[in-house]
Amino acid sequence: MSFDIETKMFRFIFKLNPEITTPLEIFVPEYQYTDGFQLDASGGEYDFDEKRQKVLYFPDHSEKIHQIQISPK
Repeated sequence: MSFDIETKMFRFIFKLNPEITTPLEIFVPEYQYTDGFQLDASGGEYDFDEKRQKVLYFPDHSEKIHQIQISPK
């Protein structure tokens, strides 16, 4: 996991544990991404809870390694 404060680029690479069935939660603070953000993921789907400022990522269980990247719009 890494975050570059100057570019506001967040990257997270992880190996999926198939026993975990709950979504991954990532806090995406509005003060970092005032004009919104773009999310790229290697596999799976996501939803954004604007009120709680959280991304809920539902990984595709057919892939073992996942990569998520969040950047400003």
